[in-house]
Amino acid sequence: MERMKTRAEFELWLSKSADRIENLLAFFTAETSDKLDYSQGSLIILGQALTQAYPSRDAYKLDRENSIDEWAGTYAGDVFTRLLGGKWEITLDDEEYAYLGIPGIYGHNAPKGRIAPVYPTTWITTAISRNNPWFIYDIVEAFRSGDPIRKR
Repeated sequence: MERMKTRAEFELWLSKSADRIENLLAFFTAETSDKLDYSQGSLIILGQALTQAYPSRDAYKLDRENSIDEWAGTYAGDVFTRLLGGKWEITLDDEEYAYLGIPGIYGHNAPKGRIAPVYPTTWITTAISRNNPWFIYDIVEAFRSGDPIRKR
């Protein structure tokens, strides 16, 4: 995902959320897509499908046709907001901010101590890079429960 530079880019990105979900569902088999029901458990299905489609970081980097991090990140973010609230937002005015120009979820209701914005597109690339189908689920579970992120 390329970093956004303007609020207009972000607003356009927001308006195309349904298109990204549609692309995600079309990318996977119907059997997999049918299981993506916006439940927390569906994040395990998502992680398994991603690590099967991209068994290595190199396989992910070679795929120039698809924007799987944006597609799957939108889905994971939507699951997160259904569980913990919040809304998609972006930081564009702090040049030193690590997530400058990357959409994140702000204002969620995670337990105390987990109040920072979250950036679901980064969960996708991390799950693929680590070849860990549980990573996305484990991140959301840690925010939901307040427990440490589970190591697998």
